[in-house]
Amino acid sequence: MKVVNQLCSSVHLAAAAEAISLAAGLGLDPARIVPVLSGSSGSSWFFEDCGPRMAAPSAAERVLTRLAILAKDNALVVQEAERAGAHTPLARAAAVQYRRAADLGLLDLDDSQIIGTYLATR
Repeated sequence: MKVVNQLCSSVHLAAAAEAISLAAGLGLDPARIVPVLSGSSGSSWFFEDCGPRMAAPSAAERVLTRLAILAKDNALVVQEAERAGAHTPLARAAAVQYRRAADLGLLDLDDSQIIGTYLATR
């Protein structure tokens, strides 16, 4: 059950960061889109919780949950999915962002700072 939950958690966190990055790329102010999207069908617990910190770069100073925990859990999801022969393309896509976070030295930061994996590509 934990692996199934962590599939959702790790994918939702990456999707929230991707949405905020896309919004910024489209010229929208992330600080303004977070409250709007939080009340929409595209929201998730991770978007509502981490979105405000993703939209405010200074939020990286406060660590509520280390990004390393989500990266570890996502790796476990991918490993168990392989073992079970499960098709999990979204978990694998999120895994790319967690590996990128490790490469960028973000794992000891707040989980919201996965946003840095998207901002680093600009």
